[in-house]
Amino acid sequence: MGTLAIQRELLIEALRLRYDYYSAPAMLELACNRAGLPELPAYDLVQVRALRTALLAIGDRLTAVEAQLDALVAHAAPGAAHEAPRSAPAAPVHAPVAELTAEPGPASEVDEAAAPDVEDVEEAAAAGGEEAAAPVRR
Repeated sequence: MGTLAIQRELLIEALRLRYDYYSAPAMLELACNRAGLPELPAYDLVQVRALRTALLAIGDRLTAVEAQLDALVAHAAPGAAHEAPRSAPAAPVHAPVAELTAEPGPASEVDEAAAPDVEDVEEAAAAGGEEAAAPVRR
């Protein structure tokens, strides 16, 4: 069985998820230098893992690139993706779906005795009291 390889162009495409057209090949070159690898037309899975580690050392905000590299490794060798080094997962940006679809809890009841009477607030506002900033209910 031959060695599984990932084409250089696929690695550059993965880097373009983070870097522009010209910077992506330059970052691959820097990662190759850092990992001690020559520039090749294709890299085996061990070399791709070394490149991934080097990229994490020289780059930032590489979550999308890491995911694409993991997908390339998984596609090249099923079962090998879980062996790739993992960085800490990013904090979720949005609330989980369960929180968004949950039924609202019981409405809090307003204590009518503690609530100021609308006329009292209007009179205080007219007199220039502290309640002048309170909203007037109509």
